[in-house]
Amino acid sequence: MVEPRLNGRPPCPRPRRAERSRARRLSAGACGLLLATALLSGCAPSAAKHASLAGYDQYVGKPGEPAYLRLLEHWTGELRLYDRGTTTLLLHATFKHRDFRRGWSHEYARRFILPAEDRALLTEREEADASRFHEVLVAAWANDTKRGHFEGDDAPWALRLVGQSGQSVAPLVVTLIKRPTTELLSLNPHIDGHDRLFLVKFPVLAPDGSPLIAPRDGRVLLQVAGVLHRGEIEWALPPPRPDAAPPVVDADEHDDEPVSGGPASEPIAEPSPEG
Repeated sequence: MVEPRLNGRPPCPRPRRAERSRARRLSAGACGLLLATALLSGCAPSAAKHASLAGYDQYVGKPGEPAYLRLLEHWTGELRLYDRGTTTLLLHATFKHRDFRRGWSHEYARRFILPAEDRALLTEREEADASRFHEVLVAAWANDTKRGHFEGDDAPWALRLVGQSGQSVAPLVVTLIKRPTTELLSLNPHIDGHDRLFLVKFPVLAPDGSPLIAPRDGRVLLQVAGVLHRGEIEWALPPPRPDAAPPVVDADEHDDEPVSGGPASEPIAEPSPEG
């Protein structure tokens, strides 16, 4: 058995069909992103077409899809767990940091051409959620379907969010997304058709009552551990913003419809304009 490490992983074995499919998708996506960037920088006809749509003028000159994809890449980490050279778990996790939520809200509003008032309400809702809980979108593939989930007391994997201080918390709720929407898949193009999707919510407070992620912390970890394998995904945190709101613990944060939880870099620069 070979366990992954943050610095250095074992040689990747011949990928299975799902992994080959993902590699082709990522390669095609990278080529598409380069082409889109080149077109946008050259005043592409598509940009002009969007600009002619009613209400789209408010998004002209603002960050577009390439900027959102860069943001998504920054906040999405990958973890591979191996057994005798074979991948047993392939996991992609997107940490919905406050900065990610702002960028996601803008991209959602841009695609739906939301009026300014609706865009402001969407951003406000995302900001409120960021204060109530830490949220991670997990896309997981396992070579054994029985080992590809994080639900229930008999879950084969335990998830914990670990702050820089070393304190960690278990999920408040793990929700299996049985039928991903077109919206979800479009805004998360790294998700493969073979993945199982989970929305995982963690408390904002550590066991001692202090914030799990302090304002000046430089990193946060998602720890994935099972009886035979374990590993971590690390996200680099940006410096605190002057207007950052403190964590809020809402009594209603446990009112979601849960599928019970399992066993108990540098900051991104401001995205460039769309054109």
